[in-house]
Amino acid sequence: MPRKYKRTYTNFRNGKSHKPYGSYSKENLNIAVELVRKGLMSIPGAAHKYRIPQSTIGRLARKPKIYENAGRPCIFTEDEEKIFLNHLDDK
Repeated sequence: MPRKYKRTYTNFRNGKSHKPYGSYSKENLNIAVELVRKGLMSIPGAAHKYRIPQSTIGRLARKPKIYENAGRPCIFTEDEEKIFLNHLDDK
C-alpha cells in the first residue's frame, strides 16, 4: 500500500524542509523570556515548550532593551526645542 505524501513545512533551506522564520507569536515569546528571567524555566525547556529557538530566548533573556538611547545624541535639549517650536509658530 503506497504512503500518502504529507509535507510538513512550506519553506526549504539546504534542500530540507524547516519551520519558517519567526513562526511563533509575540505573546509566547514574552512568556518564555519572562519565565527564563525569573528562573522558573530553563532556556532549552522554554524553547521546547513554546517552540521558539533557544538562541532567540537566550538573547532576549540576557540583554535588557536599550533602544531609548540608541542613535546619535540630541543637539538641542527638550526646553530648547520647545522654545524653537514656539518661535516658529509665532511667525
